[in-house]
Amino acid sequence: MTASPLVIVLDRLIGRHGLAPSTAWGVLVRAAARKGTTVEELASRIVAGVPSETDDLVAEVAHLRVALESRDVIGQAKGILMERHGIGADEAFARLVTMSRSGNVRLREIAENLVELRADLPSPEGDRLLG
Repeated sequence: MTASPLVIVLDRLIGRHGLAPSTAWGVLVRAAARKGTTVEELASRIVAGVPSETDDLVAEVAHLRVALESRDVIGQAKGILMERHGIGADEAFARLVTMSRSGNVRLREIAENLVELRADLPSPEGDRLLG
């Protein structure tokens, strides 16, 4: 008995890309919704070897990985600000956004720099940029 295209694509996402089953399913659902098609139809086109469909799915996986990494580093930066300045999560995020906008730098880059330089951060009394 031959596996359905949907099972084949999910198996590829899980095996080759190391995604959890629920994440693999989410990638397919998202990609199908963007294309205005069903998950089953998208899976059939991927298995049939339609290059654009396969490339789009691989790009979707890469995008999700970057999003997850960004979320982690932004969370770390928020934690640093919360600890150093005795503020809540919403205020810490607002400060990161303000720094991002005022410097015209991506939020992820601000967060990465903050995490990297955390030992050199000024105390709240001497802090003009973060306060």
